[in-house]
Amino acid sequence: MFKILNAESINYSAAATEKLKTIGDVDMLNLNYDLLKKKIHNYDILITRLGIEINKNLLQEAKNLKIIVSATTGLNHIDVEYARKKNIKILSLRNEKKFLKQIHATAELTLCLILCLSRNIIPSYKSVCNFEWDRTKFIGNELKNKTLGIIGFGRVGKQVAKYAKTFSMKIIYYDPKVNINSKNIKKIKSLKNLLVNSDIISLHINFSKKNIKFIEKKKIELFKKNCLFINTSRGNLVDEKFLIEALKSKKISGVALDVIYDEFNKINKNIIIKNLSKNFNLIVTPHIGGASFDSMKATEEFMADKLNNYLQSNKLFN
Repeated sequence: MFKILNAESINYSAAATEKLKTIGDVDMLNLNYDLLKKKIHNYDILITRLGIEINKNLLQEAKNLKIIVSATTGLNHIDVEYARKKNIKILSLRNEKKFLKQIHATAELTLCLILCLSRNIIPSYKSVCNFEWDRTKFIGNELKNKTLGIIGFGRVGKQVAKYAKTFSMKIIYYDPKVNINSKNIKKIKSLKNLLVNSDIISLHINFSKKNIKFIEKKKIELFKKNCLFINTSRGNLVDEKFLIEALKSKKISGVALDVIYDEFNKINKNIIIKNLSKNFNLIVTPHIGGASFDSMKATEEFMADKLNNYLQSNKLFN
């Protein structure tokens, strides 16, 4: 039987846990990086989420590790190249298109963040907490007839567009790999054209080395004055320094991020976090896009089945 470590087991699906128990001996723990580094040599299979960076230093201690299971589409929390050198198989949700169509959590959060910025939800709430009652400070904007520019029109981008249509928004998107045009959705061939014409910009591209700081100074300078910027993809895709500068100079009206650059290290050193208290139109959430009970239950059970199928098909049961 395999020795399986679930290193981030809080609220982990009970059904998925039972499936894992048919594969091997399962330890359900909640570890930080240092504790995982001390324990990982004991295990054949690691179950992880997004709370721990599975980097080279950690993997060097993984003497017996054969498989990493991550119920995520992005893998920038794992040193994939080094894992491959060690012949460690990585199982994830990447390219599981049929299954992922059922998962809407990140798209829903994106719309939530857009609404929070547009209607000043968070600062008005904080004002009431301070026993104030002044609506004139927090007059916001409707979404109707605003132009939403979506960068990356994959699964989440399409879902965001679908929700935005219900708010009667004008939707444009930039994605060289997708060709969809309809009455309410228009493909823009030039990213520059999207940036200068969008009232709200939402980023939905995959993480890769070539996409690091994809949204950089020159692109930020093209943003339409008073636009809102939303990122629920990966923090490394944005040059945060220039994004904050655009917010401070009031070139743009608001920023909402579910991800920040290098979120595995001390976040108090991050330029976005340092500016949180100084900007009421800056919202940051701790990578909760896919963190709904519904989506996590579904993905964890799917990944437990995927692990079982992988072991069966490769005749790896021992």
